[in-house]
Amino acid sequence: FNRVGSSIRYANKGSNLSVGLAASNYRLNGQFSVVKESEILGRVDKNYLNFTPNVSYWKTMKGNKRISAGYSMGVTPPSISDLQPFKDISNPLYIREGNPDLQPEVTHSFNTGFNMYDPATFINFQFSLNSTFYQSQVVQNQSIDPETFVTTFKSGNVSGGQRYFSYIGFGFPIVKTKFNAYLTANPSFTKSLALINSIETETNTLSHNVGVNLDLTPVEWLRLYAGTSYRLGKTTY
Repeated sequence: FNRVGSSIRYANKGSNLSVGLAASNYRLNGQFSVVKESEILGRVDKNYLNFTPNVSYWKTMKGNKRISAGYSMGVTPPSISDLQPFKDISNPLYIREGNPDLQPEVTHSFNTGFNMYDPATFINFQFSLNSTFYQSQVVQNQSIDPETFVTTFKSGNVSGGQRYFSYIGFGFPIVKTKFNAYLTANPSFTKSLALINSIETETNTLSHNVGVNLDLTPVEWLRLYAGTSYRLGKTTY
């Protein structure tokens, strides 16, 4: 793996902008045999070249406030085991087959956030939203023989997977310097793709997570903590 890149940053009156571009090259090569130095069953020789941009912006404002946003592109090459050019029949009911034509998995990630802290009232607030979009994602294609029920797994590329994750946090004093509360919420959504008999299937998962944390400092040398959280998830196929 080799990577070379550069970025340029501009800053003015609390605003910061950074733009970068990198070129990454992955080289995967290997050979397969039953035991070392025995007959070669197959070889892998792949070379992947990708250009990955990234952009980020953040601004510091009056009142201890800060906003940020960014985008980045990521590349993950297939594993050698997924590229192997032969079948693994060690379990005759679940056969694994390599796919030498796999392409690297590409992700496009976006993020935005806001946070603030008021030193006079000890109130703080945080918000962030992260999203990821998958391109040529590597998934398993499960082919099931209707007569023998033998399942063959072969890796393939699909596009369209998505993931959204957010975080909300709000802290405030109940009694200044003595008793504080912090409320959190983490709603998220994931869209996962898979292949069954070469048909693209979709799994959607919606999750909600809320929590409350308390800390009490009755005297300088003692601090007590308590917290609880509740999570609810719903998955549809």
